[in-house]
Amino acid sequence: MDKIDTERSLSNADPAVRANPRVWGAHDLPAALYIRDRVEQALAEPDAPQEAREVVAAADARFAAATRAGGRRLISLLLNEDLTGKAWWWDRVPTSGPIIEELGRLFGG
Repeated sequence: MDKIDTERSLSNADPAVRANPRVWGAHDLPAALYIRDRVEQALAEPDAPQEAREVVAAADARFAAATRAGGRRLISLLLNEDLTGKAWWWDRVPTSGPIIEELGRLFGG
């Protein structure tokens, strides 16, 4: 989730950003969210270490600070998938940067 935060200062208006394959685009967001789902499954195990829970809680706080609520519709459109019932992180999109710029270009949001 740190990558999403770090790249919020970038813009697709910059040709160097558009040409850089390491800069995340719209499809990288749901990929990260699917990984976060798997992390949640691991944390649900009775033997999941408390330290792991604390690390994930800190990462979640950073993700929440770098994103805004209300993105579920955009992600749903991108995936052509109903996201009803998905965890809270599926409703969040970056406040700025290439990911939200691409989602806005694709779906006007």
